[in-house]
Amino acid sequence: MKMENYPGPGWGKGSGGSRVRSALTIAIGLWYGYAAVENVVAVAIGSIALAANSIGHITIASAHVLLLCAPPSDKRKVLTIALSAIVLVPFAIMLTELWQRLAAPLVPRAALLAWFGAGAILVDLVAAAIIARLRPGSMSVLSGLKALLWPRTITNPMIMLAALATATTGSAWHDFLIGLGIALSHAVAVCAFWRAGRTIS
Repeated sequence: MKMENYPGPGWGKGSGGSRVRSALTIAIGLWYGYAAVENVVAVAIGSIALAANSIGHITIASAHVLLLCAPPSDKRKVLTIALSAIVLVPFAIMLTELWQRLAAPLVPRAALLAWFGAGAILVDLVAAAIIARLRPGSMSVLSGLKALLWPRTITNPMIMLAALATATTGSAWHDFLIGLGIALSHAVAVCAFWRAGRTIS
């Protein structure tokens, strides 16, 4: 995530800034809320792919929290690292599921996997639409953060693919391998977010 367009502590003042902050708050709530749902369902149905997908939602939400709070530079590093640490929760859940599936493969319920995969697509579309309606003056500020959304166009359909393959073959390996791929793709974004927080001046 690029930090050169990061707003200062006075960002978001006035009526226009208030609308931007309200929009970001709604989008952040959607991402964090659905990530929690994904984790609960992932544990319930034994899906690695769904648990891995929640990492992306939390990463995007955390990046937008950083923008929403717009802390001064001396506090920005601490906040970024703290937000990055939140991602350890779904990572721990996913690794637990991964270990259990290696020991005893469990086929997740394909129908539920498909429904919640579709829900992830809907949440991202709604959040993206909310952000896209922000006033034009905020676009330079948000350009770096909005770039975090594009991987979702790949990972969300992969959930649907895992559900389809699972329903067709009755094998647990599709969810396992696709989940592992999604986790690795999100790990790159998490590492970039972490490094950005540690190098902010």
